[in-house]
Amino acid sequence: MLRPLINLTLAPSRPANPAVVVDARVISNHAAAAAHLMAAGRNAAAGTAVPKPAPIRPERCCVFCGHCLYVPAKATIVRCPVCSREISVADILLYGDVAQSEEIVTAGKITVSVGARVAADLVGCMVEVSGKVLGDILASQICRVRCTAKVSGRVLCRQLVLEPGAEVTGLIETIAG
Repeated sequence: MLRPLINLTLAPSRPANPAVVVDARVISNHAAAAAHLMAAGRNAAAGTAVPKPAPIRPERCCVFCGHCLYVPAKATIVRCPVCSREISVADILLYGDVAQSEEIVTAGKITVSVGARVAADLVGCMVEVSGKVLGDILASQICRVRCTAKVSGRVLCRQLVLEPGAEVTGLIETIAG
């Protein structure tokens, strides 16, 4: 059973001063952050235009609330700061016959390999299907269905990529935003 996504927003929060933009992935400590903010403030005071960076699309996001997750490299489980749920951030590769009574949930990428037969609900940040899936798919970002894939069930995602030759039987919904 798919859990509904409530208030799914992946855009980073806006700072109070639009001329000062801090990317949390680039700035790693308080001293560097202070130097960056002071330099941006000087540029704004001098009239120099500070270019706006492209919107950040994280590779990991909470599949329950949609909050961006920036995780350390060796972390396997993190707690979402917004909804306080613990969630796995590991990428999952499914091959062979997989029959699971519960859904497979991760904030990472779920890949169903060619020739795999999966009978479970898949919930992930990114889902890529090359085999057969009997169950619902919820991807909080991208769901890619390859030409060798057969999906029977509901597909809910932000962006859907269907290759020619892919077979999807069921309801397909995309999330705006």
